[in-house]
Amino acid sequence: MTYISLDPVQMQKLITDLDNYQESTWEHQSHVLYLNATEKNPTDLAAFEHIFLNVMVSLSAEKSELQARLDSAKAANESGITSMGANGTISYFIPDGEEDTMKNALEHNHVETVKQAREDARKLKEYSISKKGPSDERWNSLVKRMKAHQDDSVYANAIINNTDPKELRNIPILPPEAFVSPNPGGTGKITFLYEGLSDKQRDESADVLGHLVSTASNTWPESKAKKYAKQLTENMDRRGMLGLNKIFSSSRSDDIDGDGKKENVGLKYNDSMLAAVATKLENLPANIARNSNDGRYPIICHETNINGIVHAMTGNPGAATKWLAVRKSSSGGKG
Repeated sequence: MTYISLDPVQMQKLITDLDNYQESTWEHQSHVLYLNATEKNPTDLAAFEHIFLNVMVSLSAEKSELQARLDSAKAANESGITSMGANGTISYFIPDGEEDTMKNALEHNHVETVKQAREDARKLKEYSISKKGPSDERWNSLVKRMKAHQDDSVYANAIINNTDPKELRNIPILPPEAFVSPNPGGTGKITFLYEGLSDKQRDESADVLGHLVSTASNTWPESKAKKYAKQLTENMDRRGMLGLNKIFSSSRSDDIDGDGKKENVGLKYNDSMLAAVATKLENLPANIARNSNDGRYPIICHETNINGIVHAMTGNPGAATKWLAVRKSSSGGKG
């Protein structure tokens, strides 16, 4: 396996400079042809035009080669195939025995899959915060595609890397802006200002996000898993807490206890990530679950702050052991 590193900022600058140079050269060439024509063609420029066009075609091909390598490196980085270097460089790979061609770079680094994941992540966020929400046709198309790729680690990592963790945890939960207080007419009804996703769509988003987090997290080293757990639980509020529990409530069917019968258990996650998320949610202050009087969310007591996490633990004995293990407190005693 050969890895080729590049500086994405400088590579993009080079491509942009070539674009500008090509555009400027076309303008100068057009000006030369115009002046020659206005003077009734004193010079035969046919050979010049032929050479010029060939050079421009070659330049376009070189730009495409460079862009393909940049796209490949970005895709490999976003999908978790390669990691960013300490100096900000990113890399793509070419399998042993194959040449570093544009076709091989694009194919082996899954550029098209990452592009689709990037676009799907954008649409999911857009739909979740839109005023009216997506049409059934658009939503079903997105969810169908996401479910079809939810077990693909390249696609899953690209979705995760293109979705802010704080936004991800909020997607399955109705945004606060969706409500106003009961109208003054005395009907006691809540007026909806923002629809966003429907209840069914939010449930579907939670399930597919659970699978994507599961698939992606199982490719991570411990350091990345713990880092993502921290990002996922930073500045936690009630909506985020509900969203995480809903996402981690996703299930799979498996014979987890070896009795020959399959049980409905949590998805398989990275143990370090799941244990870190559980510990953070477990230690949230009780008032984070209190319900205000606007009817946005059901009243939830502190004990159910981690219902989804507890369900996830049913499919992750290793994480459950880490989480439930006796830990020493800072004072030296046992907690």
